[in-house]
Amino acid sequence: MKYLYDNHLGGHYITDHEQSYDECYCKQCGDDDYLLGTFETVEELELLLKDNDYSKEYIKEFIKGVKNDE
Repeated sequence: MKYLYDNHLGGHYITDHEQSYDECYCKQCGDDDYLLGTFETVEELELLLKDNDYSKEYIKEFIKGVKNDE
């Protein structure tokens, strides 16, 4: 299972484990990253992003980056 986070500085990132609050909290600005959900396949990742109202263009580019990292 993978975890998709909304980065407080913009964009998203994926981890292999659920992060603790301390891992998500930024001591410099006081903001934190937000868990959007979990997924196991690229198709589930795409649905997760769609469910959170990201544009088709953004989703396409993000998925492309994920596939290139594999």
